[in-house]
Amino acid sequence: MSLQGLTPRICKRGAVVALLVGTALNCINQGDAFLTGDPIILWKVALTYSVPFLVSVHGALSSQTRSRQQS
Repeated sequence: MSLQGLTPRICKRGAVVALLVGTALNCINQGDAFLTGDPIILWKVALTYSVPFLVSVHGALSSQTRSRQQS
């Protein structure tokens, strides 16, 4: 798979997915730290937002590739 099909639309959709899913997962994974004032583990926060973004973008690019191959 190449990044040739990476468009602003795909990136924007990935960002929205990352914001929604990442926020929910951060609340689940580190909610106690948010509520009690304990230290937040920043690398976990970064991964929690990055993974949904990357999965969304990968899915969109894979779908485009499959569509082109079938045409």
